[in-house]
Amino acid sequence: AGFRGGNLLDQSLVLASSDASEGLDHSVDDYPIVLAGKAGGALKYPGVHHRGFLNPNTSDVLLTVLRAVGVNTTVVGSGSGQSTNPCVQIQA
Repeated sequence: AGFRGGNLLDQSLVLASSDASEGLDHSVDDYPIVLAGKAGGALKYPGVHHRGFLNPNTSDVLLTVLRAVGVNTTVVGSGSGQSTNPCVQIQA
């Protein structure tokens, strides 16, 4: 695919996160994930702040990211971290 105009973040996606939400006790409650970019229009713009409740599977975000950048997959992760449900709240 050729250049579609816009800026670099219009065509790309950057994922930033941490291995824990709370450093002192290594908690993963409210696990932070930041996405920057529109991935060629696959993600909502302007960006949204989405906070999952009731312990959502963070692999849902990873599945959404993979699909947004063109990886044709229906599943990511394993065990209790396996996801087949993209995070529709951030999809365009």
